[in-house]
Amino acid sequence: MVDSMEPRNPALPPRPTYAPTARSSSRSTRVVASQLAFDLKPTFMPARPQEVHLATCSADRARARLGYATKFTLDQGLATMIEYIKTRGPRPFKYHVPLEIVNERTPETWRKQLM
Repeated sequence: MVDSMEPRNPALPPRPTYAPTARSSSRSTRVVASQLAFDLKPTFMPARPQEVHLATCSADRARARLGYATKFTLDQGLATMIEYIKTRGPRPFKYHVPLEIVNERTPETWRKQLM
């Protein structure tokens, strides 16, 4: 197990920060929409209860310790994924597990099955 409190190597670039806001996924969403020639009009819903509001994600340790290096850009990876989905065809989203608890804290997207 990696100790998350391990001191940060100052020679490495800052860790990217992810905050789930309307802007956080907008770049990848715009890239996918443009590659699909889709008129993007997203609907943003309120955060879910107990949602993580700030998290960090970094491949710094894998780069430093394992020599990891990316082979594809985000745009290339998304293009490959889109081509795969176009080839096999989209599949409809299925709610396969019924909700056990429904109350005022249950996200609207789950209660009304908005996907």
